[in-house]
Amino acid sequence: MRGLLLCVFFAVAACAAPQLAPPPNLLASLSAYPDAGLPAHLRTATPQIFYVTDRTPTAGPGEKATYGSGRSRSMAFGTKTLSFGDGLSWEELKARSLGQGPRVTTLTALGAEELVRFPPTPLPFQIERTLARQGAGEAAAYARASKAFQDRITAELRRSNRREAIIYVHGVRNDFEDGADTIANLWHYSGRIGVPIVYTWPADNPGLLGYFTDRESSEFSVFHFKEMMRLLAEVPALEKIHVIAHSRGADLATTGLREMMIAARAAGRDPQRALKVKTLILAAPDLDIDVVGQRLVAEQFSSAVGQITVYMNGRDTALGLAQAVMRGMRLGRLRPSDIPEEDLALLAAVQRVHFVSVEEVSGGGSHGYFRRNPDVVSDIILTLRTGAKPGGSDRPLDRVAGNFWTMHKGYPFGRPKAVFRETARP
Repeated sequence: MRGLLLCVFFAVAACAAPQLAPPPNLLASLSAYPDAGLPAHLRTATPQIFYVTDRTPTAGPGEKATYGSGRSRSMAFGTKTLSFGDGLSWEELKARSLGQGPRVTTLTALGAEELVRFPPTPLPFQIERTLARQGAGEAAAYARASKAFQDRITAELRRSNRREAIIYVHGVRNDFEDGADTIANLWHYSGRIGVPIVYTWPADNPGLLGYFTDRESSEFSVFHFKEMMRLLAEVPALEKIHVIAHSRGADLATTGLREMMIAARAAGRDPQRALKVKTLILAAPDLDIDVVGQRLVAEQFSSAVGQITVYMNGRDTALGLAQAVMRGMRLGRLRPSDIPEEDLALLAAVQRVHFVSVEEVSGGGSHGYFRRNPDVVSDIILTLRTGAKPGGSDRPLDRVAGNFWTMHKGYPFGRPKAVFRETARP
C-alpha cells in the first residue's frame, strides 16, 4: 500500500516543464493565424495573463510575486508575463504557431505582479439577534478590493477582441508556476480571445501523502473560487465565461458552480444568466462517477451551463492510481463500454453534456493530453471559438451513442470509416 501511495504522489498530475504545445491540427491547416480584430497590445510574444490565488505569498520585500503550497485566507489577483520562445517577433510567433518553421518549445515566466490583495475571509462578524453582521470597516475593505478587481477586468475587456473570460483550474501537484502555461497554450491557439485567467489554488504539497493534502486544499479553495466567479459574473461588460478544469480542479470547479447554481435558484434567478458560464470543459476529471451522476442528473447541474464537455481516456495512468486509492470509479478514465446500459441511457438523457473518449494517448502523457494532443486542443479551440455542439460541420466528432463521442486521429479532418465500437475495445 505504501508503494501505491508513493506512485500516486509522484504520478498524479505531475507536470512537465512549461512549453508551447505542438500546433493543433486546426491551426496547422490554416495559412494565417486567426488574429483578425486582435488588439495591438496582444500582438506580442510576451503577453500578460491574469491569476487569482489563495496560496500563501512567499516573495520578500521588493521581489516579484511568488506563492507556495500553503493556504491563505486572503485571495490575491495579479498579472503574470510569459515569453513565447526567445526574442521572437509577433510575425515569427504566428508563423511557428501554424507549424511554419522551427517549433517554439519554450514558454518562460518573466515574473508576476500582485495587483489586488483581498482581506482575509471569513470577515470578522458579530451576532446580533441571531444574525451575523460583518464589521463595517472590514466589509468596506473587501468591497474596495472587489471593485479594484472588477475595474481591472472591465478595462481589459474593453480593449479585448471579445467580452469573454477563459478560466483554467489546475489539478494536484501543480505549483504557482504551473497552470499558467496551460491557459497560455489554449488562449494563444484559440486566437487569444477574451481575458485569460488561471485560478491557482494551494496544490503541490510535499510528502508521501501530498495527494491527499492537495485534495483537502481544493476543498478549502472552493469559497475563493466562488468569490472570483461571482465578481466576474457581476461585471456588466463580461458576456461569457469559459471554465476549463483539469483533474482534481474539476471537483473544485463543479463544487463551486453547483453551490452558486443552488443559491441562484433559491433567489429566483436563472443560473445561466446569473453565472454567465457558457462553456465548462472537464479534462481528465478526478471525479467519482457516482457523484457525477448525482450532480448531472439528480441536481440538474448541467442546466446552469451553456454546454459541458468531458474528456475521458481509458488509459489514464494517473487516474487509475487515484482510483485504486479512492475506490470510486473515476469519470476521466471511463470508456462507454465500461458503463452499464441503464446508466448510459440515464446519462444520454442529460442535456448539454458531451462525453468525449480520447483513445490515442497512453503512458506518461495519458493524464495531461488535453493541453498537448493536437486533436484534443483542436476540439477545445472549436468549442471556445464557435460554441458548436458535437456532430456538426463546425465540430465533427464521431458519435458513439447518445451524448457519447469519440475523436478520430487528425481531428477535425478526415473522418475514419470504422465505427467507434470496433475501435474502442480495451
